Amino acid sequence: MSKGSLRKIKSRILAQEEENLAASAISSSQTRGRDRSEPPHLFRTPFQVDRDRIIHSPSFRRLKFKTQVFIEPLRDDTRTRLTHTLEVMQISRTVARALALNEDLTEAIALGHDLGHTPFAHIGESVLDEQSPAGFHHSNQSVRIVETLEKEGRGLNLTGEVRDGIAAHSKSSRSICDPVNSDVSISEEALVVRLCDSIAYLNHDIEDAIKLGVLDKKDLPEDLLRKLGHKSGERISRSVASIIKASSSCGELRMDPQIRKATDDLRDFLFENLYLAKSDSPINNEARRVMSELYKFFRENQQLIYQELPFLEKIEADQPVVDFLSLQSDLSIVRLYRKYIGLDLEHLPAYE
Repeated sequence: MSKGSLRKIKSRILAQEEENLAASAISSSQTRGRDRSEPPHLFRTPFQVDRDRIIHSPSFRRLKFKTQVFIEPLRDDTRTRLTHTLEVMQISRTVARALALNEDLTEAIALGHDLGHTPFAHIGESVLDEQSPAGFHHSNQSVRIVETLEKEGRGLNLTGEVRDGIAAHSKSSRSICDPVNSDVSISEEALVVRLCDSIAYLNHDIEDAIKLGVLDKKDLPEDLLRKLGHKSGERISRSVASIIKASSSCGELRMDPQIRKATDDLRDFLFENLYLAKSDSPINNEARRVMSELYKFFRENQQLIYQELPFLEKIEADQPVVDFLSLQSDLSIVRLYRKYIGLDLEHLPAYE
């Protein structure tokens, strides 16, 4: 196929976007571009290029060995950070398609939104936040990965819209629909990912918790299940339908108030009875010890980091330690612990 034919494919895609996307959507021709200019791709739009760069990055591949919530390395049917990301992407694309938003932009944001997560999920994040003078938050680290750490310090050079969406995905407030606190304008596609991230994790974490015996199904609030659904798929479908119906009627991203309230209450229940209540377990405490001791070790032996990742030597203060540890998976962090600390681990596997 000639270059001219490939260009026609891209022109057709761009024309379809202009014709079919909602007024609130970001079309490929509207992108503010990349920090470093580069020739446009022959047949892929900028957001398609971003999506593919994320998928082919080492940081994305490492998600398969990063904990979602439960450190259960000997099971192959619980969620990992990678499967969570794929579920967020799927739900987000469903919403984006129904609302005539840019699916490629939505997909790129969803695929990149959790790249900055540490080993051992929020346990690792809390250790780095406590130990590092600058603190730590995975959404900021996700942006740092795509801007600075990938490609040996060159970054992936993604579009501004994808980077903004990755930065804005995290929610610190109680409600899953609260506005984003940001100095930049956040796209509707980014807001879709932010909302669908919550829908995904609330439901698959319940499913995994029941499967592992951490929660009993009868302990879930019956009044919330009646409103949202008794099965994971039912709750997701009902939540997605409520977003599509409410948003279509007002022209802005919304969720049916009753479904939103029930979802917020379910989130509160899980934080009280799962995320916080079950964090003090032997395997979680051991994971916390591994992260803490490795932080202190590499803080005193940063030259070992530069042997692994030479480009980090250009970064000041504690940041190389934070960058190095956050890039690790559960698998590689345990290997580093056994190599440099050498103490026996009772609960985490050897990963030999």
